[in-house]
Amino acid sequence: MKNLTYKKSGVDIKKASSFKSKIKPLLRKSFRKEVSGKRF
Repeated sequence: MKNLTYKKSGVDIKKASSFKSKIKPLLRKSFRKEVSGKRF
């Protein structure tokens, strides 16, 4: 298992970061005063 990497297991860090950047505006719209937690 020492040769296991994120890439080999199917994880693409760059695509994940890009996806998160794209959905942040949508997440911001969903927050209301009733929602607790981190604001984006």
